[in-house]
Amino acid sequence: GADPHNLTSKAVEAMSHPKLEHLSVDVVIGRQNRNREALEALTNQRANITIHPPMSSLAGLIARADLAIGAGGSTTWERACLGLPSAVVSFGGDQAPISKALHARGSIHLIGKADEIESSDIEDAVLDCLTNLSSMETGYELIDGFGCQRLATALLEIEGSIRLRLVEERDEAILFR
Repeated sequence: GADPHNLTSKAVEAMSHPKLEHLSVDVVIGRQNRNREALEALTNQRANITIHPPMSSLAGLIARADLAIGAGGSTTWERACLGLPSAVVSFGGDQAPISKALHARGSIHLIGKADEIESSDIEDAVLDCLTNLSSMETGYELIDGFGCQRLATALLEIEGSIRLRLVEERDEAILFR
């Protein structure tokens, strides 16, 4: 997103700590992030770091990662479904209570509230996660990735709610969208 608290830079600074600088790091920057040039300069000071532009899907990065640092929004559920341990920043609203509950059950490591976090908080969280990686819950027990199928099944059981037909060439734009 826009990263109004410049947390991406703080995360890169944290990952540049001597105890973490050996790790490979992927950084995805949102379209509205106004700190791109500063981030690129910061990442040029560290080996093994790749900056990615906005991506339509994070699935490939998530599948290859051992640990994620991210916001407590909808991507939390994607990471959980794919079994990726996560250090999470809460951006208020509904994210705060959900993130606290997930942290309490050991499903994520809650770093804190976005407007209160410093790079040292991220560094500490990552070091703690790496130390306890084998004991962190991965989220598989929370979400199985079959929600769409369950929803479709429920809708199909409501008479007349959905009509099925074979896909046609005219549907191509809808499928790509």
